[in-house]
Amino acid sequence: PWDEQGASLLRICKLDLQKDTGKDSGSTLAALEHLCGNDAWASQAAEIGAPAILTLLERYAVPFQKVFTRYEAPAKALRFLRRRASLLAPSLPSEPMTSYEPLHFAATVHPDMKEGPPKLVAKHASMALFETLHALALQQRGDWSPVFALLDAGCRDVNPKVRAASLRSIAAAAPASSVDYARLMEAANACADACDAQDNERRDKDLALQGEMDKVRRRLAHWDALQVRSAALHASSSLVTSHQTERPRAALQALAQRARRCVGAHADQCALYGENARARQYLVDGLASLVKACSALKGGRASLRVVCRDAVQVASIQHKRPDEDSTLPPVFRRCAQLWRDVIASSQSDVLYDALLSASLEILRRLDLRYEERMLEDEMRPKNEFDQELLINLASFLETFVADTGDSFAPWASQLLRVVVDRASKHERCSSLYRLGALAIRAGTQCSLTPGDEDAFLRSARKFARDTAHRVGDFRDELLECACRVVLSAPLEVRTGQLAVLAPALGAALRLGSAHRPTASRAFDAVVTWRDDASDEFFTEDVLEKVLPEIGRYAVAARSRDVSVVIDKAQSAQARARARRMALAAQRADPHVSDSAARYLSRRAVRFLSSCGGEAVRAFSQRTESSRMLGAPLTISLGTLSLRLDGALLNRLGVIACGSGPRQTRLLASEALHALVLVAIGRTTSHPNQHGKGANLEDSIYVRVWPYVCSLASHSDSIIRALFRELLLQCCRLFSNRDCREQNEKTRAARYLVDALFEALAGHQASKRAQAAEALAEFVNWTCKQMRPAEVREEMSGVATGKGFDALAHVLRRVAFDLTQRDATRRLGAALALGKLARHVRAHSLILSRFGLHLLRASLQAVETSSSGGPGAAATRAASVAADRLA
Repeated sequence: PWDEQGASLLRICKLDLQKDTGKDSGSTLAALEHLCGNDAWASQAAEIGAPAILTLLERYAVPFQKVFTRYEAPAKALRFLRRRASLLAPSLPSEPMTSYEPLHFAATVHPDMKEGPPKLVAKHASMALFETLHALALQQRGDWSPVFALLDAGCRDVNPKVRAASLRSIAAAAPASSVDYARLMEAANACADACDAQDNERRDKDLALQGEMDKVRRRLAHWDALQVRSAALHASSSLVTSHQTERPRAALQALAQRARRCVGAHADQCALYGENARARQYLVDGLASLVKACSALKGGRASLRVVCRDAVQVASIQHKRPDEDSTLPPVFRRCAQLWRDVIASSQSDVLYDALLSASLEILRRLDLRYEERMLEDEMRPKNEFDQELLINLASFLETFVADTGDSFAPWASQLLRVVVDRASKHERCSSLYRLGALAIRAGTQCSLTPGDEDAFLRSARKFARDTAHRVGDFRDELLECACRVVLSAPLEVRTGQLAVLAPALGAALRLGSAHRPTASRAFDAVVTWRDDASDEFFTEDVLEKVLPEIGRYAVAARSRDVSVVIDKAQSAQARARARRMALAAQRADPHVSDSAARYLSRRAVRFLSSCGGEAVRAFSQRTESSRMLGAPLTISLGTLSLRLDGALLNRLGVIACGSGPRQTRLLASEALHALVLVAIGRTTSHPNQHGKGANLEDSIYVRVWPYVCSLASHSDSIIRALFRELLLQCCRLFSNRDCREQNEKTRAARYLVDALFEALAGHQASKRAQAAEALAEFVNWTCKQMRPAEVREEMSGVATGKGFDALAHVLRRVAFDLTQRDATRRLGAALALGKLARHVRAHSLILSRFGLHLLRASLQAVETSSSGGPGAAATRAASVAADRLA
C-alpha cells in the first residue's frame, strides 16, 4: 500500500507538521519513518521529517511546559533519527552545531531540571546523538570547531553522564576532527587517566560504605565510571583509526592497556553488582572500535592478542562475591556474551581467532598436576588456582563457541589435539573432557577442510577410545564429563570401535539414574548408534552390554505398594498427593523426580520395542534356561489357578464385544487386556524354540487376536484407546526379522496377520480401517528390522522351506485379495495397500520384487468396476493405491 498511497500520505504529513509541531506529532513522525523504508518515497519523507524533528526537540528543551506530559512525541522523533540518521543527514542544517545542541540536551538534561533525562527519551537520545553526528561527520559539511569546543568542555564536566556523552560524540565525529585531533585526543586521555586515578579513592570509600543506600550509591558510581572509561576507549580508538599518527604502535599499545582495564572493571562489576545495560553497550562499542583500529594499523594484531589474553584470563578467574547468596549470573557467561556481541558489532574474524588463540595458550600453560594418594578422595591439586582457572575456562569456551558455525573450523583440530595431549598426562581433570566434548561436538557441525578433517577425526577417535578405557575408574562429575566425550562422538569416530565405546555408554546409563541430563544424552546416543550403524550395533553385542541398564529404566517408574494412611474425609486430590509423597519418599534415587523417571521409563520401553527381535535375542542370551516358557500357561492367585485356554478367553471376548452394561464391558476388556499382556510377556521373554514345549497359539492367540482387532475399533472410547495401542504394539513386536524361525513368536505373528486379513474382509468400516493401519504398521516394522544383506537374500525369491515369511506373505495376500470377486475383500485389500505403499516404495529391493505384482493387482481391481456400494468404494481405493504405488 505504500507504493499506491505514498504521495497522499506525504501530503497529509506535510500539512499536519506545518500546522503545529507538538505533542500530537509523534504519529506523523512514525508514519514518515515507515515511508523512509520505501525506496520511492524515502528522500521526500526525509526532507519533511528532518526539520520537524529539530523543531520538536527545540520545543522539548523549553523548561516547565505542559505540552509533553509523557514525552512520547520526542521519543518517537529520536527513534526516527536514530534509525534513519544516514538518510536524514542530508536534510539537516549544514552547520552541525544546529543539530548538536538539541540532541545533546535531550541526551543529558531533563527539561524540568530533574536528575537525568526521562526514561522514554533517554532510551533513544544517546544513540540518536551518536548516529547523527557520525552521519554528519562523514559528509564533511560546515564548521565543526564550535561543536568540538563544547565536547572538549564536556569532557571536563563534573557529571559523569555528560562526560560519557561528550566522549561518544567525539567518537562519532572523529572523521571530521582533522584540525582538532590533538585537542580531542588529549581530552579523551585525560578522562581515562582521571578514572584510573579515582580507582584508589573509590576503593577506600567502598570500605567505609556499609548501609543499603551506600551500596546503591557505590553501585551507581562504579557503573558511571565504567561508562566514562568505555566511552574514552571508544573516542581514542575512533580518533586513531580516522587519522594517521607518527607512532601507531605506541598509540595501539596505550589503547590495549586501556581496554584491559575496561574489561577487568566490567568483570569485577558483573561479580559484585551485576551488569548495567548502558555501560555494557558503551563497552561493546569501544571494543569494536579498538578491533577496527587494530585491523587498520600496523602492529595491531599484537596489541589485540594482548587484550584477548587478558580478557580470557579475567573471564576465567572466579571473582569473589561479598554475598555468598548472590543470584547474579556467572562472570564467564557475561564475558562470553560480551565478546560475542563485540564480534557481531565489529564483523571481524580476527577477534574470534585471537580469543581462541589466547585460550589455547592459557590451556597449554596451566599446571594441572595433582598429588595422588592411597585413596582417591584424598587427591589434591598442586596448583588450585590453575585448576579453578581451567574449570572457568571450559565454561567460558562452552558459552563462547556455541553456535558460532564455521568460524570454529580452523580451531577444532587444534583444540582437540591440545586436549588429548593434556588429558593423556592428567587424566583426572574433568574440565579437559568437557573441552574435548566441546571440540568434537562443535567440530562435527563445521565444514572442515580435508586436511583438518583427517587430523580432527584421528584425534577424536583416539580421544574417544582412550576415554572409554578410563571410565571404569571414574565416578561422579569426572565420569559425567568423560561420558560426554563418548556420547558426542560422530559416526566417523564410532565406526569400527562400537564394542570399545559400549562400556562408556553403559556407564552413562548407570550414571543417568541420578542425573537426568546424562540419561537423556545417553538415550539419544543409543538410538543414534542403533540407527546409524545397526549391523555393527547388533553384531558387536552392543545391545547386550547396555540392555541391563536400559531394563532398569524400564521398570524404575512402575507403581509400588506403599503404606498410605487413607482418610475418608480427604478429597481425591489430597489422597493422590499423599500417595505421591509416599512414592517419592520410597524412591531409591532422590535426584530424579517421578515425572523424569516416568519419562525415561517410556523412552527405555520405546527403544526396546523398536529393537524387536534383536532385543529378544540379547535378552535370551542373558536369561537362564530355567526361565524358559513351559506348558500350559497358568496364573496362580493364591488358591485360584486360571488356565488361559478353553472357554475363559472366549467368554471374556464375548462380554467385552457385547451389548451388556458398560461397567461390565470395561471390566471384561481390562481383564482380557491383562491376560494378553501376560501371554505376550511369557512368549517374548524367551520364545519356545523349535516347537518344543507348550503350543500357546492353539490356546491363546487363535482366540485372542480376533477380539483384539474388534475391540481396537470399538465404539467405546476407553476400550478403543486400550486395544488400539495394544494392537499397534503387537504389530511392532511380532514383526521381527527372524520370523522364519520356528517358535511361538513366529506362530503368534502368523495368527495375527490372519486375524488382520479377516478384519479387512469384514463389513464394518471402522474395523477395516483399523486393520489396514495395523497391517501397514506390521509391514513398516518388518522392513525396518531387516538388514540389507537379509533383504537381498529374502527378496531373491529363494524359498527356505521353513517358517513364516511375513513380508512376502502379507504382500502376496494383499495382491491376491485385490483380484477377488468379493467387493468387500477387494475394498479391504485396497485400503491396506494404500496404507503400506509408501513403506514398500522406501525399499528399492522390496519394490523391485513386489512392485509390479501389486500394481497389476490394483489396476485389475480398478477395472473390476461396480455401480455402487462396496464395489465402487473398492474401485476408488484401488485407484488411490495404484497412484501411491506408481
